[in-house]
Amino acid sequence: AKHAARGLLVAVATLAFSLTAATPLKWQFSSYSNLNSLLSTPSVTQSFLADVYQQSWKQYKLSAPSSHLYRTLTSTLVGDGFQQLQDGQAIDLRSEQGQKIDVNPASWRDFLENPEYTGMSLVTKPEVLPTTTQPSLKALAVTRAQRQLQRLFETNVTQHLYASREGALALQPHTDGGDVLVHQLAGSKYWTVCVPQPKECTGCSDADKAVMQEALKKQFDGCTSYDQLALKAMQCDHIVLEPGDVLYLPRGVVHVATTTNASSVHMTYQLQTKGRTWADLS
Repeated sequence: AKHAARGLLVAVATLAFSLTAATPLKWQFSSYSNLNSLLSTPSVTQSFLADVYQQSWKQYKLSAPSSHLYRTLTSTLVGDGFQQLQDGQAIDLRSEQGQKIDVNPASWRDFLENPEYTGMSLVTKPEVLPTTTQPSLKALAVTRAQRQLQRLFETNVTQHLYASREGALALQPHTDGGDVLVHQLAGSKYWTVCVPQPKECTGCSDADKAVMQEALKKQFDGCTSYDQLALKAMQCDHIVLEPGDVLYLPRGVVHVATTTNASSVHMTYQLQTKGRTWADLS
């Protein structure tokens, strides 16, 4: 399992970066045209595996926006894909406070343009649909990046599309049950990324601190919710994802994302890493 785990984003390890003392956590990376080329780069270094994977979260700046993938996804939603997702209960609508609500936009365009949905977020979950309907949803069901991640990491990967109107908060501060990649497709999104500081984990990596916190809370499946007061006891950083950017979040790292005065669309890829950390042996 340990060997398989090191397959996570092997191609991401080609990153060349430098850290400046004046601006901690502000990393400079070599440019890649898009996420697919990043994941398929054959020449691999050990930088990601040695310095990032299951150690710390990281933001990657890609040189080109994800316009092709975004157009592919939205063309599926503008067609009958949106109705198929609704019929299969594979769409969640969330309020400005991140609470799930029972509202059904008439279409993808209706959600993006109707003032009624200002402050709301839409989340697609195509994996809940029968496999017979997924092929018709094209990129919403399976993207090239998802297939690459499954092959590299040798595990299942779920992908969810998040579309957030201006002023939206899709979810309250929370953790996930696996390592996550966030790929910003359109618009900008403001992220707060927080690392818990359990006293039982002195000298640990950020990822180990996060997993330790989950273990202490007996939340081995992740999805732990936090309020803003709890974040004050954590080490938090604030970043902005622009189109094309990728954010890597180890399992258990607390995060929350918001939009401001414009809509935003991003894809998340969650790797099913249960059983591949020390906490799973507890």
